[in-house]
Amino acid sequence: MRQINTALLTYVTDYYAFPVSYSKNSSGCLCGWCTWSYGGWMGTNRERWGEPGVGCFRIPACKRPLTVYMNKEVTPPVDVGTHQKELVDLPVFKCPSDRVSAQWQWSAYGEGKASDAYSAYDDVGTSYQMNFYWWHQTDKAPGIDHDSDGEIELTLGVCEKEIIASCSYNQQTDWPCRFRQGRRIWAKCGQWGASRFVTLGEDPFDFAVVNETQELGFHGKFSWHNLAFLDGHVDYLRPDTRRHCGPDWTVIDEELEADWF
Repeated sequence: MRQINTALLTYVTDYYAFPVSYSKNSSGCLCGWCTWSYGGWMGTNRERWGEPGVGCFRIPACKRPLTVYMNKEVTPPVDVGTHQKELVDLPVFKCPSDRVSAQWQWSAYGEGKASDAYSAYDDVGTSYQMNFYWWHQTDKAPGIDHDSDGEIELTLGVCEKEIIASCSYNQQTDWPCRFRQGRRIWAKCGQWGASRFVTLGEDPFDFAVVNETQELGFHGKFSWHNLAFLDGHVDYLRPDTRRHCGPDWTVIDEELEADWF
């Protein structure tokens, strides 16, 4: 997990962008990105992620930026696959204790219905989910210096990008602005709270945070999870995931009110 986090932070520094892959539908509209699109491989769960409506989340290794980034300097180069041929073994993205994927059994996970479960690694290609909960803060009212850095936040929907009229929620213009604001949140937290800002969490942590519950962690202890942070360290903590932050962790910029699901 530390190795992945180091690569993630280096990628953000090198490209000033997040290593996420988001898909477009047949009309060219942006239709989705997810916590696992940053790295890993496509997984084996074609049954779920090949269905209509969620196919944009079935992302091959060659389209996952951090996977390509981590392997480009390897000698000999690691084959990260194509749409037709996938590399199965990317062990750095697999937790040895990964047994059940919360993504696969989203509604039944908390009920312990794991008899037919995929691991998160086999399901979506990685045992570790990228923190994207700051995304829900990036639609705050524009024209305000939210983070008191002397710069007015970007206004959503007015980026100089091509607009496709048929796109819902004006995603074609909103999303680039939202990622820019996300970078600002990461930069701010890097200055004032890097040791608390979560960059990666194990799969059950992701499930627990979004549902505001407490769940069994990969290593068999209730509400204990491995987390990676913006300052580069990794820790095994007991966060109260009924909230979005605590004394030693946060998935949001706490000075901004967070829109939630």
